[in-house]
Amino acid sequence: MTVAAAWEGRIGILADPHLHAIETGAAFGRPGQHMLRSLNDTLHSTRVFNESEPALRAALDEMAAKGITLILILGDMTDDGQTPNWEAAATILRDYEARAGMRFFLTPGNHDQWVNGDLVQTKEFSAEDGSVFSVSSAPDNGNDATAAMQRLSYAQMFPHASGFGFAPHPDDLLWETPFGTDPAVESRMGAIATDDAETIFVPDLSYLAEPVAGLWILSIDASVYWPDPASNKGDWRDGSSEGWAAVLQRKSWLLDWMATVSARAERLGKRLVTFSHYPVLDVLNGASGQMDAGGKRRMMPNDGIAARIASTGIGLHFSGHWHLNRSATRLATPDAPALTNIAAPSTVGYPAGWKELDLQGNTAEITTHLLMNAAGRDHINDAYRMAGAKLPEAEDYQSFLRWHLTRLVFLRHLPRDWEDGFAELLATSTLADLIEEEDFTQSAAEISGLTAISDLYLLERAGTLAQVPKERLALYQGLPPSNAAGPAARLLSTLHKHANSAPDNHLRIDLVTGALTAV
Repeated sequence: MTVAAAWEGRIGILADPHLHAIETGAAFGRPGQHMLRSLNDTLHSTRVFNESEPALRAALDEMAAKGITLILILGDMTDDGQTPNWEAAATILRDYEARAGMRFFLTPGNHDQWVNGDLVQTKEFSAEDGSVFSVSSAPDNGNDATAAMQRLSYAQMFPHASGFGFAPHPDDLLWETPFGTDPAVESRMGAIATDDAETIFVPDLSYLAEPVAGLWILSIDASVYWPDPASNKGDWRDGSSEGWAAVLQRKSWLLDWMATVSARAERLGKRLVTFSHYPVLDVLNGASGQMDAGGKRRMMPNDGIAARIASTGIGLHFSGHWHLNRSATRLATPDAPALTNIAAPSTVGYPAGWKELDLQGNTAEITTHLLMNAAGRDHINDAYRMAGAKLPEAEDYQSFLRWHLTRLVFLRHLPRDWEDGFAELLATSTLADLIEEEDFTQSAAEISGLTAISDLYLLERAGTLAQVPKERLALYQGLPPSNAAGPAARLLSTLHKHANSAPDNHLRIDLVTGALTAV
C-alpha cells in the first residue's frame, strides 16, 4: 500500500496513566485528607499510584511545549475506574483542551471500566500519621466502606469519558462505530462467545474518527468479558491476560470491521492510525515469561493471531497494558501487508515516558521522550520515608521508578514468575555458575545471579533504554542458545532475547515494507 499522499503531521502517544487522584478524600469519606496509596501496595504493584497525576501533567506539558495537539491514550486512563478518578481525569484533559488546544482519543483499558457495577474493590492507604487503613466499595471488617471505590460499568464510565473520542466531536469530519453512528452505549452492544457456545451482548466502545482532513484514528476496544461463575470478579472474567487472543476467540467480528475500515482508508487516501490496549504482535521477542506461579505470563499474540490481524491491513498499531517500551514488526509479504506494533511505556512505571509519532509520506518516525521529573512529589516521598523507604539519593523521577522496579523484582516477580527456591539459588550464584560454555565463564563470574534477574526485568520493560552497562548487555546478547529445562536455562534464554530486541527508542518505520530502523 502506498500512503505518501495521505495526511502528514505529529501525534502524541500516551499509555497507561493510571490516574489516582490523591486530593479526593471527601469522595472517599475522608474530607481534607490526601488519599495516598500505601508504600506496601506500591512496592507490590507494577505501577506507582500517588505520582500518577504529576507524571500525567508532566507528559502533557511536554507535548504542549512541542505543539502536539492530537493525543492517543492507549487505555487505563484511570487507576481502577472509580468515579473520583474519572472525574479528575476528565477535568485534567478538558483543562489541556482549553489551554493547549489538544484533542484526546481514548481506548478502554482493563482498569477503566467493568461489564456492570458489581465489581468490589478494596485499596490500602496511608494516613497522615503513617498508619495504614483500607477503603472498600463493600462493607468489610476493618475497612471504610464507600460506593466511590467501586469500578464503574461501561454505562457509568461513559458520561465521564465520552468527550475524548468515545462520542463524536463537533470538529470531527467523520465518526462511527462498528454498529453505526449512534454513540449511546446501548447502541454499541457486541456479540461475545461464551464458554457454553452461547452468544451474549456486552458493550464495545470501538470507534473511527477523522479529527482533521485525511487522518483516520481507529480505536479498538480489545476488552473482552464473558460469564465465569468461578471468577472472583463478580461472576465475570475479563480477557486482560489473553489480550488479542481473547478478541479473536470471542469477538472476531471486530477484525472484519477493521478490514473494512482499512480498505476504505486506502481507497479514499486516508492515513490510518490504529490503537488498542493490547499488543497485536509479540513485542517481547519470544520471551513472554512462564506459565507457572499462577499464570503470570506476559501473554503475546502467536504467529497465527498476528497473521490474522495483519490481514486486516491496519499496518501501524500502538499498544499499552504491559508498561513496556518495545517494538515489533511483521514484514510485508506477497500474501499479507506489513504490521507494526509500537508498545508505549506507562507514565507510572519504569521507564516512564511518551512517544511522538511523526508521519511523513511512507515513513513513520517514532521518538521516545522519557519523563525525568514530575513536579509536586515531595510530600509523597516524605510519606514513603515515614513508612521506612530508603529512596535513591539521585531522586529524579526515572531514578525513583528504577528503584521501584528493582524492589518489585524481589517482592513480586521472583515469587510469582519463577519456581520456589530460585531466588535462593540466584542469591548464591554468579551468571558463570549458570552457564556451561567455558568462553563465557570469566566475564560472567562478575555478574551475580540477583543482578542478572534485575537486568532481565529492566530489559523487559525498557528495551534499549534499560541502561544496562554495555559489557553486561554484550554478554547477554551473545549468550549461547540452550535446550536445557529449568529456571536457570530460562533466565539465560530470556536475557538473550531481551538483549537482542528490536529498535524501540528513536526509530523509523517503512510503512510499506514494515522495516524498522534505529535512528
